[in-house]
Amino acid sequence: LTVRDAGGDIVRRLTGPAESGLQRISWDLHYPPVDPIDLAPPELAPWASPPAGPLVLPGSYSARLELLSGDGLRPLSEPQSFEVTVLDNRSLPGQPVAANLEYARRAAELNRRVGGAAAELESGETKLEYLEKALVETPGADLILLEQIRDLERALAEVRVRLLGDQVRSRYREPSVPSIRRRARLAASGIADSRYGPTGTQRESLEMAAGEFAEVGAQLERLLEEDLPAIEVALEEAGAPWTPGRRLPE
Repeated sequence: LTVRDAGGDIVRRLTGPAESGLQRISWDLHYPPVDPIDLAPPELAPWASPPAGPLVLPGSYSARLELLSGDGLRPLSEPQSFEVTVLDNRSLPGQPVAANLEYARRAAELNRRVGGAAAELESGETKLEYLEKALVETPGADLILLEQIRDLERALAEVRVRLLGDQVRSRYREPSVPSIRRRARLAASGIADSRYGPTGTQRESLEMAAGEFAEVGAQLERLLEEDLPAIEVALEEAGAPWTPGRRLPE
């Protein structure tokens, strides 16, 4: 089911069963979620909601049913137009709905980038585990690489605390400085299903998260795009066994 706005731009694509009989697909009036792609089936608690993007603006939209197969995408119906309306005035004075959407999109984009950085951080930490094992299994490798691996592990651990929070302190219910992800989620979650607009605290959280992420994101990029590949190259030159993420030997 492809949903488009009045300008013809695609707002959302929803998938459903391509089987005989009566089927139902519903759209929650949200833009697509920005969470990292996970192929595993979601395990949601009964009280939890699935990931969702910002609410769309009131206005004219259309939906068309289409079939995706090995032959490509084939329309099954003509576009059906409908109106999205606000049931009551849920915008604070001085905060028009369009301005709220602009804030929500900015918060969603930050959460998208933070989620991607968290996934890349975890991938980098896993790569280092493999590299350390490969180093031990490579007699011709210089063991100074072990020190470089440990330094990189410590640097990534510092990034993890700033990006995702201090897990040790959280485990023991000790107070800690809010992480970038926590601030970013706070900035977005409060307006996920509301037209009231962001509060001052949410706006401040968004600015703080964005500013800190600019610094931490650059640091993470340097560690993963420069420091880690340098270790991989050194191990490749030493004839180390292949490890995930390394380029195949030429």
